[in-house]
Amino acid sequence: MKALSIAGVNIKRLWRDRSNLFFVFILPIGLIIIIGSIFGGGNQPRIGVVGSDGGPLASDLFERLSAVDGVVVSAFETEGELLLAVERGGSQAGVVIPVDYDELLRSGIPVQVGFVARPDGVGAQLRSTITLVTSEQSQVVRSALFAVSETGEGFDGALTRAAALEPRVARIGIELEAVGDALFPSTLGQFDIGASSELILFMFLTGLTGSAALIQTRVYGISKRMLSTPTRSST
Repeated sequence: MKALSIAGVNIKRLWRDRSNLFFVFILPIGLIIIIGSIFGGGNQPRIGVVGSDGGPLASDLFERLSAVDGVVVSAFETEGELLLAVERGGSQAGVVIPVDYDELLRSGIPVQVGFVARPDGVGAQLRSTITLVTSEQSQVVRSALFAVSETGEGFDGALTRAAALEPRVARIGIELEAVGDALFPSTLGQFDIGASSELILFMFLTGLTGSAALIQTRVYGISKRMLSTPTRSST
């Protein structure tokens, strides 16, 4: 019971110092929220796109990118905003669709789509993904241009027929199987990694600052008064 009484006294001293509320509770939880919000986005890379509203083909490219599993795609108004987002880590990669994207494709002229990414991270993998998506769209456009040259019909009608026939094209399926224990389980939440690391950090910091409280206890003479009673040092 004496141990509980001693603990109760120290808890009262802890709550009377209002700054402890910030350093023991608010600061750790705030850091967990910040770290989880920035780096714990469910391991889903983000791709920014500029020029998605330039025409039907530009919008189709944006929709194809959005349909990729495990990738979050967002639209940006200007190229400067996209570059800033990539520099600050808001987007792991960026796609710049030219203003005359639709016009050039309809004319059969090759179009160069811009790609930006930081040298670190998943930029190389996202570049392969974006290249695959643009290649799939170019196949449909080339099919429509071939139909226009052979039949003389309009490009829009040929493009609609080519897009309708696209699902019938045979594709190579890839099945992934995880062998052994995964480093990060599928049930891992957005804030789990940050919470575990911050728990270790603040256990150390709280223990370190707690040593100051022990010195303060000695200065105030609280330890002497406790030992003056029938109380063992172990208690």
